[in-house]
Amino acid sequence: MAALTQDTPLKRQLGSYVEYPMLASTVIYEGSMVGLSSGYARALVAGDTFVGHCIENNTEGTAANAGENVKVLRGNEGGPYELERTLASVAVTDVGKDVYASDDATHTLTQGSNSPVGKVAWYVTTNTCVVRFTPLESDVTNHEHTAVTNGGVLTSPRVVTAIADTNGNELIIVTATASAVNEVTLANAATGNGPTITASGETNVPVTLAAKGTGAVTLGQATSAGVDLAADQPIRDSSANELIKFTKATTAVNEITVANAATGNGPSIISTGETNVALGLAGKGTGTVTVGQATGSVQLGTVSTDKIGTYGATPVVRAANIIAVTGGSVIDVESRTAINALLTAVKNLGLIASA
Repeated sequence: MAALTQDTPLKRQLGSYVEYPMLASTVIYEGSMVGLSSGYARALVAGDTFVGHCIENNTEGTAANAGENVKVLRGNEGGPYELERTLASVAVTDVGKDVYASDDATHTLTQGSNSPVGKVAWYVTTNTCVVRFTPLESDVTNHEHTAVTNGGVLTSPRVVTAIADTNGNELIIVTATASAVNEVTLANAATGNGPTITASGETNVPVTLAAKGTGAVTLGQATSAGVDLAADQPIRDSSANELIKFTKATTAVNEITVANAATGNGPSIISTGETNVALGLAGKGTGTVTVGQATGSVQLGTVSTDKIGTYGATPVVRAANIIAVTGGSVIDVESRTAINALLTAVKNLGLIASA
């Protein structure tokens, strides 16, 4: 239903006009904003493509489309034109904002499902301004947006080189690939969920996140809970071979902490979580666990109270000192020498105290 019920002559009619075939059984009053419905003109309904203002009352009385044409005001050479209009609550600070139409006579600064029709050209007085109308604005490819209330809706716009910020600086650079079929999909999310950046297109599509030059790729921030794996995928090397694999415990509370170190100290791999947490290190099948290297050394335990066990025996603290064999009525020099040598070796390994 058209909002106008009678002719409303336009105060300014500078420019030219074009004619559009009318929708069947339609009345368009003089002064109505005209929209297209499936290509046929009618008194504008929210969401229609705005094509101009009706400059001569016309009625399509038949049940067939295109039985009559309506004359529609356009600017010089079919471009923009300006008219004084009523716009509720318009303020002097609204100059330059986008104007929308909710019907053929109602203007608003609210986008919603309304039709973009132009911009506030200048403020006249309370609830009145001059609107610079832009027919076919929904087809404009270089439209400025600053907020939901005064930005237009663009469907599949083509960006040639880059998207710029409010200062005109490059924000996102766009490069084109001939015959491209894969792309990035950006999705927002409802409460409790995070937005996503996803590769899309073919069945299996990788995505690359790369810094420039020697720049680093940063994941997370200081207050992040962590960097999550979507599943237990491995980390792979540059040849796509598995490097580190992960498995999970459903209610895990213990984990491994890897720490680097300053000069003179070595990095560490430590079990963390509960008060007492074991650490497993095992080869697969009959594989050997190798600790140390030809030019290095291996230390088991750091203090005498550390417990060590072998071959399934319960770990115990280091044994007390065993005094070398001396004295006695029967002396076997060779046995005594051997026993003392063994004691020295065991003490040197730290398995028993040396004093």
